[in-house]
Amino acid sequence: MVEQVKQHGSKPAADAMLPRLLTEAARQSRPDLVEFVHAMMLRQSLVGVIGAQLGMAERPDSTPILPTINVPTLAVFGDQDVITPAETEGRSLAAAIPGAELVIIPNAGHLASLEQPGVFNVTIREFLARVA
Repeated sequence: MVEQVKQHGSKPAADAMLPRLLTEAARQSRPDLVEFVHAMMLRQSLVGVIGAQLGMAERPDSTPILPTINVPTLAVFGDQDVITPAETEGRSLAAAIPGAELVIIPNAGHLASLEQPGVFNVTIREFLARVA
């Protein structure tokens, strides 16, 4: 992907990622959301896109330190997230952090806050009310 971005700009990355970020239902029925996300990705600088790709590829595994987190933690996942699946990675992450809460938002992909903003916002507000 880094080579594609170097040669052709951010469009290859945006085009490749968009289907993985939003659910099929959102891609079919919410052209406004699809355009918003696509435009947001296209606005990113080449340096930023390349840096993000390299950073994700080279990041160390933080799983061993999850049990050391000792602050209120809310793990929010879309039920149709293909990048970080809720049923596997979401449950594993929440289980590894002491006292973490897991919320799986229905009808949402990786961008649950954009696909289901009402549910997402209520989830965050309720969590903050409990821990504040």
